[in-house]
Amino acid sequence: MVNFSKEEVEVLIVGAGPSEKKWNVKSRNVTSGEMELYACHFLILAIGENNEGYIPKVVVIENFKGEIIHSSDYKSGEKYKDNKVLVVGLVNSGMEISFDSSKYGSHPSIIVRSPIHVVTREMVNVGMVLLKYLQISLVDTVIAKFAKFKFGNLAEFGIPQPEEGPFSFKISKGTSLVIDVGAIDKIKL
Repeated sequence: MVNFSKEEVEVLIVGAGPSEKKWNVKSRNVTSGEMELYACHFLILAIGENNEGYIPKVVVIENFKGEIIHSSDYKSGEKYKDNKVLVVGLVNSGMEISFDSSKYGSHPSIIVRSPIHVVTREMVNVGMVLLKYLQISLVDTVIAKFAKFKFGNLAEFGIPQPEEGPFSFKISKGTSLVIDVGAIDKIKL
């Protein structure tokens, strides 16, 4: 069972089943109070690599009159309607925030410091299947070519790509692949 509800769900208990090789997750819908029990073979804790918000000290930041927030505090682009927004870092959070804020009429700019791989969710899924049967170098080549075909040369738009293939890069650098949610089309406008 997959729950894609937009309602907030609180996880109450996570534990291994008594005799099964499954995880049991008990949750509660915060709005309705309804309790749900999930039994699954895999448990993914997707709380983010850096779930603790950190804003580095920047010289003369106290002179900036606008709002500064960490991506973990971002709720909706509605608050930034008709404003200029600077997103520092084009990781998945940055990609999603820039796209969401633009849907509400803001004017986002993105600063990209390091080379990154931008892919689609489907490319990641295909790559994961291929990795079961093929060498990582071959999978990297295939997925990188798909990404180039889909997005073109992103370096022309200030998004440099690493020389190392997407999955090798993730392994060696510990950096997630950036999944496009529609922001690349907006960046290209």
